Amino acid sequence: MSGAVELGECQAYCDAGQPDRAPLPAPRPADHAIRLWNACPWSDAVTAYDLRNVHLYNELLNAEAQGASLREMASAHFRIGVDAHPGWALHVVSTHLERAHWMQDSEFAYLDR
Repeated sequence: MSGAVELGECQAYCDAGQPDRAPLPAPRPADHAIRLWNACPWSDAVTAYDLRNVHLYNELLNAEAQGASLREMASAHFRIGVDAHPGWALHVVSTHLERAHWMQDSEFAYLDR
């Protein structure tokens, strides 16, 4: 995927920090806008990533139930510029929504129905 190197470089830069600036506070669970999103990781079991993103999964399922499009979810829940990065944005949303459905329908039933 084009841009993957740029995201990796940005993440490495962010992880390295800047000595002349104070570190940013840890994100709040509902503050998804400051993350660099990638496709949702997949596993046949609930992961730490899933547990950190249960709130997001619920938001996506609620948005879908209310008729929101993937484009609208990309903008509202991931703060991704869909016009600038349509393929990436829709892939990020669709993989997270797929995972949200799996979490909802799995034997674990972590998400609201």
